[in-house]
Amino acid sequence: MIIDISEQVFARLQYRELPEKNTMALSIKKQMISWLEENVGENYGEIAQDYWRAYTGNGWVWGTRSAGVGDQFQTTWFVKIDDEAAATMFRLKFL
Repeated sequence: MIIDISEQVFARLQYRELPEKNTMALSIKKQMISWLEENVGENYGEIAQDYWRAYTGNGWVWGTRSAGVGDQFQTTWFVKIDDEAAATMFRLKFL
């Protein structure tokens, strides 16, 4: 199952601008990848290409994709989890 997590990532980036919310600015990427390691499978590491970056693990991928939209790039974030039950638990925790 592929899950769009762009909204959650953007929301956390907004908190970084507010000094009193520093504790809320913990990296959502780190939180999600840690959860994936603990609940889905081992982290194999990072893969980077020109317009694509991902962290892969046993049964999961956490990544970004960028595409040209006019004269700008649009970036989206996603998580792909092979196990349906784990994907449901991820959605309940982070969405």
